[in-house]
Amino acid sequence: MPPSVGAGTAGSVVAGRLAEVPWFRVLVLEAGGVPSPETYAPGLASLGFLNTSNTWNYITEPQQHSLGNFVNQQAPLPMARVVGGTSTMGGMVYSRGDPRDYDNWETLGNSGWDYDSILYYFRKAEDYLGGHLGETGEENAR
Repeated sequence: MPPSVGAGTAGSVVAGRLAEVPWFRVLVLEAGGVPSPETYAPGLASLGFLNTSNTWNYITEPQQHSLGNFVNQQAPLPMARVVGGTSTMGGMVYSRGDPRDYDNWETLGNSGWDYDSILYYFRKAEDYLGGHLGETGEENAR
């Protein structure tokens, strides 16, 4: 059975890497459809939340001491159901994630996934000055 992954940010990267292996066949599945037009402009990304057919419609648990302006003190947790995943509605916001998550993954037996070990890769991505993926700095200088 060929590997299959979703068409979100990470799934698309994994699928692309797997597809580079000539004898692998990759099937990319996505629960949703094509992203709505407003997701192509970062300033309009929040409008994508209004199209509930593109999200899983998750909400937080009611909060006792926050979210006072929200109905039932619950906030939406946008998780996209589109090709490109939740990055299509992220407005180009970047987050490394919680270091405790990475440390826990190593504790569960995933050697090298602790936060200190992957911090190098976060910094490398944050310092990226190239152009389109696959181009080198020399190609970008032309």
